[in-house]
Formats: sequence, structure tokens, C-alpha cells
Amino acid sequence: PDDARAHLPALQRAMTAYIEDHLDEPLEGLELLPGVVELLRALGALPGVEVGLVTGNLEPAAWFKMRVLGIEGLFPHRLGGFGSDYCSGDITDGFQDRA
Repeated sequence: PDDARAHLPALQRAMTAYIEDHLDEPLEGLELLPGVVELLRALGALPGVEVGLVTGNLEPAAWFKMRVLGIEGLFPHRLGGFGSDYCSGDITDGFQDRA
């Protein structure tokens, strides 16, 4: 596990570069489920509520998918938790990055 963990930052950089190189290509299988837009709008309209995105995706991949789906703007402060937050294997790293 430690050997694999040492390669995670390089893998993350390669995946991010791949995403950036293929931004104009359509994504197969990506679909917006019924009611999601309405739910995000309703939540965002509540006083004191911030809408965030939580996913195991790398952060650049997650926001790219939201942009493709046309809902990136429903996350106005780009808050979230992502698989890339914990690339070091130490979950406190992600919290430090977001602090």
C-alpha cells in the first residue's frame, strides 16, 4: 500500500492532464437524473445553506462533469469533498487544504 500511495500524486496529475486534453469530447453514459436541478435550486435558495458536491472523483473531473451537465453554476462557491483531497493517504491533508 505505501508503494502504491507514493504513485498517487503522479497518477492524479496524469488524470487531470488527460481531462484537460479531452475537454471537447462528449462523455458517454453521463446523464442528469430527473429532479436534480430542481433539488439543487431549492437547496441553494434556502437561507444559510451552501450546496456542495461530494464525490470520489478527482476535483477537476468532478467540476468538468458538472459543467458538461450544465449544473456547475448551481454550486456557486465550488464547495465539496473529492477523492483527490486524500491523494496522500492521510485524510487530514484534505482537511488542511480546505481550511
